[in-house]
Amino acid sequence: GDRGRDGVQLTPSWQLLYGDAREVLKSLPSESVQCIITDPPYNIGKNFGRGKEYDNRLDYIDWLWSVWRECSRVAEKGSFLVYTNIIRHLRYAFYPPEPWVFRTVGVWHKPLSLGPTYYGIGLHWEPVIIWSKGTPWRPFRSLRVFSNVFIANVVSGTKRNGLREHPTVKPESLLHQLISFAAPPEGVILDPFVGSGTTVLVAKKLGRSAVGIDLNLKYLELARKRLEMVSLPLILPGSLGAQRIEETQPAMKGASNG
Repeated sequence: GDRGRDGVQLTPSWQLLYGDAREVLKSLPSESVQCIITDPPYNIGKNFGRGKEYDNRLDYIDWLWSVWRECSRVAEKGSFLVYTNIIRHLRYAFYPPEPWVFRTVGVWHKPLSLGPTYYGIGLHWEPVIIWSKGTPWRPFRSLRVFSNVFIANVVSGTKRNGLREHPTVKPESLLHQLISFAAPPEGVILDPFVGSGTTVLVAKKLGRSAVGIDLNLKYLELARKRLEMVSLPLILPGSLGAQRIEETQPAMKGASNG
């Protein structure tokens, strides 16, 4: 969006795009986003609206890596790619497709995880893989330090009301932490597997621009409804930088572009 004289982004936008991630990504301009945060299918037989067989691919890593390659074209140099996955696939994350560079693995710690146990061990964490396109935009040393342990409970109970169409809704608090770390304040965030829209939703609450892609129209409609319920942030330039104040009135219909 346009920037004022104080460098404040005046027109953040939120877009939801329908289609296969690889095909939709081809339609986006090169180097048009500054951060990618996403939660791809884990290939564990979840039903994302097309049957469990679509999340049980023999070519899973090749397929996922093809998405990451197309993401690399769309991402600016210095962008982070941050994605969650399961321990089984973690070994592949150390060898990303070029030009992505492996940086580190964080931990999404779920204190109240409700998942199944394996031989008496409860699974209370998932890997958070962090790559960058070349040298990251963040300096190697800085005053602001983020933990590599991201603590957020799973979405369950009454919090799942209205979200039950999607089997793996991620908590807003997790996305808040990931966006705060990985996304430049005035950059565009991309989620090629946006699902129920949590990434774009949290971006909107933070006044950040975001683009979400998904192959399931029901999920995109759910995401659109969630975006419409969020008030637009009011940005006030001040001597110490931009201050964001949430409006008390709900956003007008059509505030999101999705």
